[in-house]
Amino acid sequence: MELQRASRNRALACAALLLALAAGCRAEDLIRKIGHGAVLGAMRDGHAPLLVDAREAAEFEEERLPGAVNLTLREVTSARFSQEDRRRTVIAYCVKDFRGYEVARALRRAGFTNVRVFEDPGLKGWKKARLPTAGTLPGVADDAALRELQRRSQQAPAGKDAS
Repeated sequence: MELQRASRNRALACAALLLALAAGCRAEDLIRKIGHGAVLGAMRDGHAPLLVDAREAAEFEEERLPGAVNLTLREVTSARFSQEDRRRTVIAYCVKDFRGYEVARALRRAGFTNVRVFEDPGLKGWKKARLPTAGTLPGVADDAALRELQRRSQQAPAGKDAS
């Protein structure tokens, strides 16, 4: 049963890719996904991704992923990025990843080579996985939430999603 589901999901993903390409999407518009476990594993291994919150400043201040930077779609074209930034793994997100996906596409067009969105989309997926957040809503400062995230990354099994 699980094998059939995996085969069906692969077939649907291939069909979606073909439809996107037929509709005129460019390769840089196709953004890969990453699981929370892979993010924790990268952190554990010393390769923490750059987390980019695509929401407005007020939303960002209210609640965000620990250590995230705020960069809206309209700011991507005017932002200055180093070559090192462009090679780093970047994960763009919002609440459910609509804006996150658009920012991810814009970052790809700006020369970033490893841009992702979450498999379980956005801030909602992060919270569903019971991972820490920072901001005024949870009442947790970035440094405290980041320490908790680092602690959780040390406990994460390799290749597994966090929960």
